[in-house]
Formats: sequence, C-alpha cells, structure tokens
Amino acid sequence: MTNRTKTYFLSDAHLGAPYIKDSKAHEKRLIRFLDKIKDDAKTIYLLGDIFDYWYEYKHVIPKGFVRFQAKLAELVDNGIEIHYFGGNHDMWIFGYFEEELGIILHHKPKTITIDGKTFFLAHGEDIGIEDWKFKFLLKVFRSPIVRWAFSNLIHPDLSMSLAKKWSGNSRKKNADNETAKYMGEDKEFMVKFAKAYDKEHIDYFIFGHRHILLDLMIKKNSRVIILGDWISHFSYAIVEDGNLSLRDDEQ
Repeated sequence: MTNRTKTYFLSDAHLGAPYIKDSKAHEKRLIRFLDKIKDDAKTIYLLGDIFDYWYEYKHVIPKGFVRFQAKLAELVDNGIEIHYFGGNHDMWIFGYFEEELGIILHHKPKTITIDGKTFFLAHGEDIGIEDWKFKFLLKVFRSPIVRWAFSNLIHPDLSMSLAKKWSGNSRKKNADNETAKYMGEDKEFMVKFAKAYDKEHIDYFIFGHRHILLDLMIKKNSRVIILGDWISHFSYAIVEDGNLSLRDDEQ
C-alpha cells in the first residue's frame, strides 16, 4: 500500500519551445520526474506554461507530447489529484485536459488549504504586473473574439507556426535565454503583490512565470515561493505536514 502524503508544485516546462535543443529529451526528463514521485504524491499542482503553446480547437489539439499526457492520465487513474493552472503560454486550455485526462483546470488564482496551511496559487503573469503593454496583450489573447478567430479563421498549422515564431522572438529578447535574474523585493511584482495582500493570512504564495528560484519570508509566517522552471533549474516545491521546501531534480 502506498503512503501518499506529499504535495508537489512545478511550472514553466515550456514543452515544445523552439529554443529547447532536444524536445524529446526534455519531455522524457519531466516524465521521469513524475515517475519518481508517483508513489508518495497525493496531489500535483502544475502552475502554468507547462506547454510553450497550447490551443484546443473543437476537434484538434496540438501535436506532440503524447507520452507526457499519457503519464498525467496514468497518475490520475492511480488516484493522484492533478491541478493545472493555465499560464500565459497555455491559457487556451479548455475541456480536453478535464474530459480526457481527468485533470482539474484553473484559469484564475486560487486560495487553498493544505495540511492546515493556507496557499495562494497562481501562474503569476498578471499578479501585480505594471507593464501596460503586457496587460493589454493578455486581454487581447483572452478575448472571446480572438479565441473565435483562432478557432474559425486560422488553420491550426498556421496558428502553431505563428506561436512558435512569437515565442522564439520573445525569448531572444531575454539575453539569448540567459537565466532570469531576481530584481529585488522592491521590483519583483509578485513579491510586491504578496506584501500588499490583506484579504486573509497566507502562509505560502506560490507562483511560476518568472523562471527564478525564490523562497522569501515577507512577513511573520508568510513566504513567497517562485518555482524556477524546467528549462535550466529543473526545480519544484514539495509540501509535507505543512512544511515547504524548494528542490531541484537530480538525475
């Protein structure tokens, strides 16, 4: 009988990103990690941008990563609860993950309780963000009109091509894929958001998006966790008995 007591959090694998040299190896490493935790994980939270691009048409899903999807389905079938938070790269996830894989889908931040501790969970792309251009783009991409246009006016092959080009150009701006740098408490927008949050006490704010590793105490018994990524850090958070630690995957 298995002893599943642990909760896992990870984000930002960007499966299928054009700047990842060996896409198959990248996918298989993530699958190996899921295999390693399947005997002690009770819940897994995927906090967005697991795919570099995802769009579900009515009868079409993006090509590739069948092994990864099959592994998620296997874990769910074996009793592990999996939650998926859409990020800015995979916001266009609709019914497929829920209907075919049995995953619980979230499109907004969520406050939950685990082992008696309160967690605020989000991918983080629009948490406290002050960049109006980025905020405007998010609104455009989330618009029902834009979604309708993608579904009805653009062939899937063309939309995938456009998305990969957009993603590649975006990452080139980030110093040729250098690891993201921590900007400090006064500039990191998710940290600023957490410090100003006063709706309720939160023990752990957990975010993805920034591709940095951060474990920061911001007030008494309240910490901000940024999960890193599965491109350069191969990192995750684990919670057991209410205690959280950040770790990296050692092959």
